[in-house]
Amino acid sequence: MSRSKHIITFLFIVSCTFSIAQNEILVPNRVGNSWGFKAINGTKTIKAVYDSVVHFSHYIDTKKGAKHALVQKGNLWGLIDMQGKTVIPIEYEQLRQVSENNPSYYIAKNKKGKFGLLYKKKFLTAFTYDT
Repeated sequence: MSRSKHIITFLFIVSCTFSIAQNEILVPNRVGNSWGFKAINGTKTIKAVYDSVVHFSHYIDTKKGAKHALVQKGNLWGLIDMQGKTVIPIEYEQLRQVSENNPSYYIAKNKKGKFGLLYKKKFLTAFTYDT
């Protein structure tokens, strides 16, 4: 292993250790063919009922400090919070964060193939856009 890989690994471990000390961290957890989340410190879990999940640390609502994660059931996507409660219903063919600077805004594609803009559960635009 090269020296740079050792340094990167060390920094990753240190940052994770610091984060664990500061906050509870939920990581993806596979049970059979389903995915959920489990706290690194073992204090909390979100039941494994999803076909796919995206790690919580990528989706942070900076205004309230709440963390969210994208989850998939079948071919549809939604968003949950760290308690497993639905933030955006699992009913979109595509769901992606607009930018890391505005983490609460999402571009969504509905079942009719049309795109719109969401802010958590609120619709900011109608689903009328083709792209």
